[in-house]
Parts: sequence; C-alpha cells; structure tokens
Amino acid sequence: HLLAIQDYIEESLKTVRNDGKTLCDVLGEIEHLRNSVEQMFVLIGNDIDCLKKLETCRAVFLPAEVIELEWLCGLKGEGLDTRLAMKQDDLVETKIRYAKSRLKHWTIESQLRVGDPAVICRHACSVIEESLIQMGGFE
Repeated sequence: HLLAIQDYIEESLKTVRNDGKTLCDVLGEIEHLRNSVEQMFVLIGNDIDCLKKLETCRAVFLPAEVIELEWLCGLKGEGLDTRLAMKQDDLVETKIRYAKSRLKHWTIESQLRVGDPAVICRHACSVIEESLIQMGGFE
C-alpha cells in the first residue's frame, strides 16, 4: 500500500512540476507579447509626433525622402512591410537587405541633422530596426 501511495505522490509531483514549467513558458510568452504591444504603442506615439514635425520641416528633406519618412511613420499603414514599402510576398532576404540599406541611410542622416529633422531620422531608424528584429535580420 505504501508503494502505491509513494508512486502516486511521485507522479503527482512530476505533474505539478510539468504544469509549473508550462505555466512559466506561457507567462514568458505573455510577457513577450506585452512587450511587443507596448513597443508598438510607443512606436505609434512617436509616429504621430514625427509626422507633425515632418509637416513643419519637410523642405529640408528631398521629396523622395519625405515620402519614405511618411511611410516609415505609418502614414500608409502600421504593418512593418507597409512601413518599408515592401510586399508581404517579397523574400525575407530581400526585405532584410533593403531595410539594412535604409537603416544605413537614415543613421547617417540622423548624424548630419539637428533638431526636429534629426528626431525624425532617428525615429525612422527605430522603425527599421524593429522591422529587422521582427524579420530576424538585426545583429
């Protein structure tokens, strides 16, 4: 009888440990999702701020840069593919290569500019970095 009770206790303990591990895994996933959602809301808040700034200083950018910045700031949609003006069916490697080239461009621009234009360029870099993280292409 005692062996049966001991087996029952050991099996119950295994179940509790497995359930605890599963619960920790689920909580980790929830925390990751919460962080992602929080990051997206910060990004959207910065989008609005940068779009307002862009209206007052658009003359310091080339016309093509203004269009790109509007896209990067979510004016055409919140999806990361949309922000990069990429199609969802484009190859990930193509997206990563393009994003890295644009990150290089806006990083240089952010260093060359001051005030609101620099803030806008840094936000563009943040958006591109987030895109690269999502695509697994950020080192």
